[in-house]
Amino acid sequence: MPNIFLYDQSSGATTLVSASRWGEFIADNRSLAPVFSGDGRTLVFESWAGDLIPDDYNRDLDVFALGLYSGTMVPPFAVSVSPSSGSSPSNWLSWPVVPGKTYRVQFKQKLDDATWQDLGGQVSIVGDRGYLQDEAGAAAQRFYRIVAY
Repeated sequence: MPNIFLYDQSSGATTLVSASRWGEFIADNRSLAPVFSGDGRTLVFESWAGDLIPDDYNRDLDVFALGLYSGTMVPPFAVSVSPSSGSSPSNWLSWPVVPGKTYRVQFKQKLDDATWQDLGGQVSIVGDRGYLQDEAGAAAQRFYRIVAY
């Protein structure tokens, strides 16, 4: 099963990034497509695993961003992308929110596109989660980012 590992050249240490939240065990499903942010401080990857973070019960593809700084990793921030059924396919994005913050969602068609585009629509916040529907749905491949301010 594919997993994500991080190798530190200076220390020679290899870390299993896609480890189960219950310890240094391989997660319960595959993790793929790791990409570093432009500044090298964040590792983004996709996973079907349901045991990387607490309360991930959707059994669907999720996107994780793992912050890397000073040799320390912070817990993953998960954005769930779930296709909706019906006559016009779309994707629902969901992510944990911080009280008092405002959010907008941006996307790129390809990672090497020069600029991010704002995704139309209004972000809804319900409890401790933000939600936004992308009407382009399965017709378009998109890379998303959540901007908080």
